[in-house]
Amino acid sequence: MQIQKSIKRLKRLRSRYLSSKTAVLYILNRKFAGLGKESGGVGKLTDIILDRERKNISLFVENHGNTNSIAMQGYGFTQKGGSPFLVWKTIQCQGPDRKNLDQVFNRLDGIELSKTVLPLVETIL
Repeated sequence: MQIQKSIKRLKRLRSRYLSSKTAVLYILNRKFAGLGKESGGVGKLTDIILDRERKNISLFVENHGNTNSIAMQGYGFTQKGGSPFLVWKTIQCQGPDRKNLDQVFNRLDGIELSKTVLPLVETIL
């Protein structure tokens, strides 16, 4: 009887807290951890808002107690050198750390994803 109650609780937690958005946040946070280390880092990704029709992503990043937003317009996926990448047409950063974020993201051609997580990210985005 106790096991059945535990299973029901886990199912409720899973449906409440483990969403597709959580998976993408986790994957992108792992990629963001290595970005811009020389200038204090990009920060931790805290939220994501998708517009699938227009192919836009709004990312909210917290760094040193400041919340910044990163707007990617025209996102998509491409292969470069045999590795999959999340790419965008234009990117705009806003917030107190805007200059640092602009420097980091303007140097990037995209965010490299592993082949194992690409199908999941493509499905969600």
